[in-house]
Amino acid sequence: MRISHLIFLAGLPLAGMAAADMPRPVAPTLPYDFDGRQVPCCISPEEAVMRAASTAPAAFLAKTAFTVRAQGQDHGLVFLNSELDYRDPRNISLVLSPRVQAQLRYRDGDDFARRLVGRNIMAIAAFKRVRIDFTVDGRPSGKYYYQTHARIRDIDDLRIVE
Repeated sequence: MRISHLIFLAGLPLAGMAAADMPRPVAPTLPYDFDGRQVPCCISPEEAVMRAASTAPAAFLAKTAFTVRAQGQDHGLVFLNSELDYRDPRNISLVLSPRVQAQLRYRDGDDFARRLVGRNIMAIAAFKRVRIDFTVDGRPSGKYYYQTHARIRDIDDLRIVE
């Protein structure tokens, strides 16, 4: 057998491996980022959505950065969205609790959410896939979709990046 055949045959197992079988690089951590908490280095909204789906129903802590494309409010919460349409499967919604909203109002004024649209932000949050049920007359219709929410715990976990 020729050496070229051996080299070809030696490469066969690797050629048949799927991308999912290949080891993934581990994201570096920043040891004292965001109040001394160790979190994975910035992940994109798309990566956050994929990771939230793979870790569901558990949440995971990570840092992300994106341009706020839209904002909305529901049930006393404010949402900052990475996409124009909050139903877009690629969207992550940063969820601002009433406590964080009060902190932002004090610092930035009542229209803080509108002012963040179009701005680049960085946030550390607990990302989680959330089931959203469609309702008819206030009752679940049996149809649903998933969103990826990222809860902001403190005003220090949200930064405007210029």
